[in-house]
Order: sequence, then C-alpha cells, then structure tokens
Amino acid sequence: MTRLGQMLMEDGIKKGMERGMEKGIEEGIEKGIDLAKKIFRLNEQGETAEMIAEKCNITAENVSKILEN
Repeated sequence: MTRLGQMLMEDGIKKGMERGMEKGIEEGIEKGIDLAKKIFRLNEQGETAEMIAEKCNITAENVSKILEN
C-alpha cells in the first residue's frame, strides 16, 4: 500500500470511529431519557424506589438520585 493509501485508510478509520462514538452517545442519551421517564411514571404510580429499581434493572440508590429535585 502506498503512503497516501495508508493515510487515507487511517483517516477513514478515524472518521468512522468518531461517527460511531457520536451515534453511541446519542443512543445512550435516548435510553437515559426513556429510563428517567419510566422511573418518574412508576414513582407517580406509588412504586417504592426498591420496586422501581427492580423493574428498571438499576439500584435503588440510582432511582433515588434520579428522583431528587
């Protein structure tokens, strides 16, 4: 492979990784928002932090952190 070809390939890999990370971050934010909505909804329905934690597969401590004002 020529030096130019190597440089172009490396640049393409770098850009692809950056796009992948950006997409991963966006998806993570969406999932976090969905989780927070579910936690607030369950809390409004009278569920305890422990019950919410079990339903959302997170710790009761994290549920409490999300519900803090």
